Amino acid sequence: SVSRLRRVIGADGVETTDVGYLLRADVDLVEFERLVSLAPTVGDVAARAALEKAVVLWRDDPLAEFAGERWAEPARRRLAELHAAAVEDLAVLQLDAGDVPAALVATRALVEREPFRERPRALLMRALAEGGRRGSGGTRPSHPLCTITDRRRRSVRSSADIMTLPPCSNWSGPIAS
Repeated sequence: SVSRLRRVIGADGVETTDVGYLLRADVDLVEFERLVSLAPTVGDVAARAALEKAVVLWRDDPLAEFAGERWAEPARRRLAELHAAAVEDLAVLQLDAGDVPAALVATRALVEREPFRERPRALLMRALAEGGRRGSGGTRPSHPLCTITDRRRRSVRSSADIMTLPPCSNWSGPIAS
């Protein structure tokens, strides 16, 4: 009955309307969108707090139970894009506040999930530079052109071709932010 439901979820959870009852429930997805939309309207500290709360609410793919359903795909893509943008914005705020370790964790995860997205790569390079590291943990630099160039280097046939390629294995150029 409605009275039992009100006892379980609270009196505010069920609203009586002209046409019946309206269930008011806090859904993570709605709260995520609210927090992300709040972030640009407040100062940096409050924006960071809102985005941190929003990112914590995120679990795997949005609306995963509806994957493959044609009607759900536009919403799934929109929410995934909103999440990626929220993580990027949060990383900027973290870097601006000097919290390089938090920004590194967020940007590395996003780069792994979406390797062709440019902004997380730039933020990762900025975080590495601000953290005093020019590479991604190994001997190779993290500059995206190096991976392409090193692949080309393995496929060239003559020493003349090799001489025209930049020496990415020893690359120490500036990292753009």
